[in-house]
Amino acid sequence: MTDLALRRVDVHASRTEAPWVRPLIIGAVASLTWVGDEFDRELEPLFYQTRIAGFPLQYLLFGLVVVALIPLLTRRRPFPSLAAIKRLGLWPWVVGLWVTLIIALGVAIARGVSEPFADWRNWLVTALTAAVVVQLLAERTWVRFLFTDLAIAYGLLGVPLLATWIFGGGATIFDVRVPLYNGHILMIATFGSLVSFHQWTQGFPGLSMFYRRSLAFSGAVSGILVLLSFRRAVTAAFLIGLAILVYRMLMERGLTGGKVLTMVFAAIALAVAIFATFGPDAIWKRIESFDVTARNEYSLSNEDHVNDLLDALSVISEDPIMGLGIGSYYETSLIQEWKAESFDVHNAYLHVWLKFGIIGLISFVGYHIQLFRASLRTGYEQIKGVTAVAAFLAASQVIFLVQTWPWGSFKMAMHHGVLLAGVMIASQLASQPVPQLGQASVR
Repeated sequence: MTDLALRRVDVHASRTEAPWVRPLIIGAVASLTWVGDEFDRELEPLFYQTRIAGFPLQYLLFGLVVVALIPLLTRRRPFPSLAAIKRLGLWPWVVGLWVTLIIALGVAIARGVSEPFADWRNWLVTALTAAVVVQLLAERTWVRFLFTDLAIAYGLLGVPLLATWIFGGGATIFDVRVPLYNGHILMIATFGSLVSFHQWTQGFPGLSMFYRRSLAFSGAVSGILVLLSFRRAVTAAFLIGLAILVYRMLMERGLTGGKVLTMVFAAIALAVAIFATFGPDAIWKRIESFDVTARNEYSLSNEDHVNDLLDALSVISEDPIMGLGIGSYYETSLIQEWKAESFDVHNAYLHVWLKFGIIGLISFVGYHIQLFRASLRTGYEQIKGVTAVAAFLAASQVIFLVQTWPWGSFKMAMHHGVLLAGVMIASQLASQPVPQLGQASVR
């Protein structure tokens, strides 16, 4: 749909939808996926992680929110979710994941394991989040700005964190003061910065000046939070995502010489600022710590992380078809200083193989590869920022090699559900006829 069409539809929609609805929904989605920590620093459960009848309170609260939204959701025409899943090519992989889950759950219950739901309960969070978001937003004209709106909201939520760090607060990692340590927030900040960067490379088509500046400011805040985090995996994800977007723009001849020059000068300025903030010695040693054989104060856990993978492979080798099974612990033999027994492994692919078997691993990899491909195929013109979502998904797949099970995070599961919903809606919009009405700016 052209920008003039969007503008005309938005004018019509504004007569039936109050102007505060859009910021309210975006603010709610951003807050639910961003605010809060997955784990307390002293390993004590936060209030929403306390248990009722053995079940974490956060899941009960999430369920109550979904139930409360049912009257609102049922007023709208049902979104063809299954058709969208098939159109995106995700159907066989989704079926594979749920089939292996049912088998694994049956085996776990039969064995009487202590945590039969821990490995997969966030799949339900992702599925329900996607279902609620598509039903709530699919028919709203401003859904085309879902990802850019979220990028702005995430950047604004990051401002207090950055300000606190500037005035002497923040968190500490390896005796280095950083704005925050929280991994799920940093990954979501990575998403926001990639969306903003992609819009900048496109020249912010069809957006008002205020919206452009808000998006650029929020993207800068999110990017700075990531680069100041001193966390290897998150920084790598950010740089990989940027590289993917730059490569795609170069292939499409979408980058002008001026933008390339701007990127070079911005990279130099950021590098100088980061080196000045942390000091060259800390930066070089942290970069050196990417080498698993490195030994310095910033790579103390490298050896045990490698042993973590080897221990998991040893357990998998005993039954590579079915794996260990969900909800099960296993004793470690190679890890020296980290853990005597393990529930998960710092490699998402090994984790899913360990818990769901070889079919689960194939389905997991196939799902993410196909979602990445579908995000590219859906088209930039349908929902702004969808190409950045593809870059974020690809970068996430790379760092899954050194990250724990991504569906161990309640909030990342919700965020993935929002991204999946956006791509589903984009595929639906792409399948519909588009009126050709000329150009204008959306404000």
